Amino acid sequence: MQKQCKFFLIGLFLFMNTDLMSNTQSSNTSSNVTASTSTSKPMPKKEKKKTEISSINNFQIEVHDVKTSLPNNIWFIPSKHQFISMSVIFLGAGAKNVNQTHPALSMFLGILNKGCGNFDQYQFLKKVYDNGANLNFYMGIDDAFVSFWAPINSYEEPLNFISSICLSPVCPKDQFEKMRLDIRNSFKESLKSPKTHLWEAFQNAFYPESHPYRASLQSVEKDIDLIRVNNIREYLNFLSQENAIVVVLGPREKEKEIVENIEKMLLKFPPKGKPTVSEYGEIKTPEKDISVYFDIPQTMILGRLPGFFYSDPDYYAKKLALMIVADGALDTMFFKEIREKKGLAYYCYGTDIINEGDAFLQFIIGTRNETLEEVKKIIREMILNISKNGVSKSDFNTAKNMMLGNMVVNLDSSPRIVNFFAENRATGKSIANIKEIINLCKKLTLSDINKACRQIFDPRLLRFVSIGGTVEK
Repeated sequence: MQKQCKFFLIGLFLFMNTDLMSNTQSSNTSSNVTASTSTSKPMPKKEKKKTEISSINNFQIEVHDVKTSLPNNIWFIPSKHQFISMSVIFLGAGAKNVNQTHPALSMFLGILNKGCGNFDQYQFLKKVYDNGANLNFYMGIDDAFVSFWAPINSYEEPLNFISSICLSPVCPKDQFEKMRLDIRNSFKESLKSPKTHLWEAFQNAFYPESHPYRASLQSVEKDIDLIRVNNIREYLNFLSQENAIVVVLGPREKEKEIVENIEKMLLKFPPKGKPTVSEYGEIKTPEKDISVYFDIPQTMILGRLPGFFYSDPDYYAKKLALMIVADGALDTMFFKEIREKKGLAYYCYGTDIINEGDAFLQFIIGTRNETLEEVKKIIREMILNISKNGVSKSDFNTAKNMMLGNMVVNLDSSPRIVNFFAENRATGKSIANIKEIINLCKKLTLSDINKACRQIFDPRLLRFVSIGGTVEK
């Protein structure tokens, strides 16, 4: 679910990088996807459907034509291995629903992650871990996610834990206060980082006060002390059968049992939840760049351009254009010009951020205080040149091969396969056919990429937000 909320301020304190990769399947594992929409009744027999297989660099994944329906929307990926990898997405139940009145609530829901990382201190998750499972709760800006990995003989414990969160915040009062203290201390430490203040300045620059994506450091700090268990119960009203999506990978021969247990878990949630935020308003573009003073010897820069959504018919062309310019390894046009050739940056890279209410391109650069304006000028000139003249054929070929290779690397383990399908579902897509995606990318031409460059690299809309010792107090 990696595309959501990378920039969101509160997300800085939530995400815990749980190591799910220690128990993975090899890159040449064959998997196929089926779906179940039954209730707790025995599952009807499914008709066998034609399977399409895509193979690239010895990697294979089978993809079925899948039809699903809410509320019990379960996608099952059969595997030969004796473990479960699962992701539950609660669509629309992200931090956008709470950051106006209780910004700290989304932070505080990180107690589930705190428990995952420190179960000796927070005993309510200890039973899950004692059974060999990994569990992670992540609140994105739009959606909320619960994911876990577990051996086949102990996967029901994480299922029980997930269903219990809709009934009560499974946390004794003394542990609740311990978590409050931990989060308060973590937040105070985060205030020492210029990156925290940069994110806030970035939000303030582009999101009006009424926008659900906006939150301030002051309100977060205040609400850490105001938050109560009832506030968490109030948030849990957003979680329901109606907005729950499950993607699970498990042993082929256990499909019926696993699906029935997941359905029992979902039935513990209410059929319908509290309405989630669906109106966002327009994104504002500042008239000029914004600089924030922070006493550090270098300046951190965030550049922003309007982006593109998954539904864009030219999505893969625009994605490849961004890879060539900024979102790649050490051979992007930005990196070669700003760091390698001119030596003006400590780091220089870009990415695309896609959320339900906003999509944008983001460029992140670290430079010396005295070279801030020079770096901004170079980027503006490069953006202007790229929008007019496009990119070179050699850069195009290199990035295209990298994109195709990344599709294989990004599906080399069971958690990554599950996350791939979960992300597709969360963004409103049907199950993606890997073969079709690869063929689509193979057909991309230099002309397609240069057309995309003209569409997404508009220097008139480029704005920078920076923080460092470049502005007088």
